[in-house]
Amino acid sequence: MHDRKVIEYLIDGSSPFTKGFVGLDACVAVKVAVASYRLEHDNFSSFKAIRKSVSEYKIAFGHGYLICFRQEGNEIVISPCGSPQKDRSK
Repeated sequence: MHDRKVIEYLIDGSSPFTKGFVGLDACVAVKVAVASYRLEHDNFSSFKAIRKSVSEYKIAFGHGYLICFRQEGNEIVISPCGSPQKDRSK
């Protein structure tokens, strides 16, 4: 097993992932934290490639949540994919 390091995508030194995470309901925040842990430990069971170098990790809870990520060597760079899945079709 190759443990990886999960890091957050930064824009001008600020993390949109952390900004979004802080506002989440506690139950959803736990699901997101578990998803991050799974990525860190090579569990890619709920991911889908959406572009050549970018994938999304689907969290099947409530309305559904997505974490976008890309692999860079031994690091996984994560960022939020936007709104919950129910709002993405609008």
